[in-house]
Amino acid sequence: MTIRSLTNREYLEITALDAVLVDGFDDCIIGIGHRIGMPPLIIYDKWKILHKLVTVFNVPEDEAEEHFEYNIVGQYAGDATPIFTEVFK
Repeated sequence: MTIRSLTNREYLEITALDAVLVDGFDDCIIGIGHRIGMPPLIIYDKWKILHKLVTVFNVPEDEAEEHFEYNIVGQYAGDATPIFTEVFK
């Protein structure tokens, strides 16, 4: 099996064993972050998450940012806590 034949989640499970994933947002992952002496982290695209909250999970637009900040970013999981980035277009 080659890396190209793996799903994103399968690849992450191999390369970032202890990383924390946010349920329901695998399609918002844009990569893996590496830091010296620390475990790899999952990197999510903030804008994709906000879009999915509104379009898939039916969170009203005016509440999506607060939901994201409190319920997703606010869930600290130690050194394995994901990174949420604002991708420049």
